[in-house]
Amino acid sequence: QESRGLGDVYKRQGTYTVTTDYAIAAPASTLLKIGYSVNGNLEEFTFPGTGGWTKFAKYSPGGITLPPGKCTLTVKGITSGAETKSIMLVPET
Repeated sequence: QESRGLGDVYKRQGTYTVTTDYAIAAPASTLLKIGYSVNGNLEEFTFPGTGGWTKFAKYSPGGITLPPGKCTLTVKGITSGAETKSIMLVPET
């Protein structure tokens, strides 16, 4: 499967699965909300806590739909901050 980093320009519209590699100090039972905004349209996703700032986990909360042409994707912690290693967008087939 093809994947692209956030800095790339997408010329293909469609739905992409979002996978985030992150850590948060909250216990695993705590939920973290992160918003992904595409051209100003915010979608919120809920992530489970990882139990520590050095305990990274990869999680795919769902997909986002990108319109054709260049998009601006903004990632924002809504309920608290998180340490993020990577965010991948993979086209759904």
